[in-house]
Amino acid sequence: MAHAVEGGGLAGQVGLVFETDLTQLWTLPRRQRYGPLLAGLAVDSVLLAALLTGRLLIDTGVWAAPGLVASLLAAWAFIKIMQMLWQSLVFLRTDLYAVLVNALGCRNLWRVKTLMLRRAFGRLTEEEAAEPADATDTDLRVGRWFRWVWLAGFASVVAWFCLLLLPVFAEVLRWPRRWRSPWPSRSTSRASPPGADQASAMATTTGVR
Repeated sequence: MAHAVEGGGLAGQVGLVFETDLTQLWTLPRRQRYGPLLAGLAVDSVLLAALLTGRLLIDTGVWAAPGLVASLLAAWAFIKIMQMLWQSLVFLRTDLYAVLVNALGCRNLWRVKTLMLRRAFGRLTEEEAAEPADATDTDLRVGRWFRWVWLAGFASVVAWFCLLLLPVFAEVLRWPRRWRSPWPSRSTSRASPPGADQASAMATTTGVR
């Protein structure tokens, strides 16, 4: 959604399957934009309330549901909570980023933030150096602090990936070796006849005189 709100781009995604075209959202007054921007979180809130209600009925004994149902409700509720918390990561252009842009009155904050970061690290080209002249005062004012919010968030995501996800991936890669059979493989050579090893050892040690 945030892509659509800022700069009049096309749609964002709600979950993994539904898409919403918010191209015409900028034609509405600012206060009327919050409904479409918060629609995804509103649906998630209703669904989360239903899941928690079902789990509460099970825990209080009102609903005698199987244990599998209780576990599924708890797991689904956890997933919904994580999805809603994910929306608070405004540096990833989530729905709440779009709400922030609308509340502050920005028009192209994401681009202005990028230009300011590139200038701070000395990577701004001549063509890019001329772009901030066309930006609004609001974008420039908000971009001065939002660029550091984005940078801190990006660094946090990288650290989270390295400290939490990489060890999990490494452990998963070790699973095939742990699944190998502990029994020794069968030898393809034919077994020696009884007494052959002893006879060979005696011949080796005594020799022929």
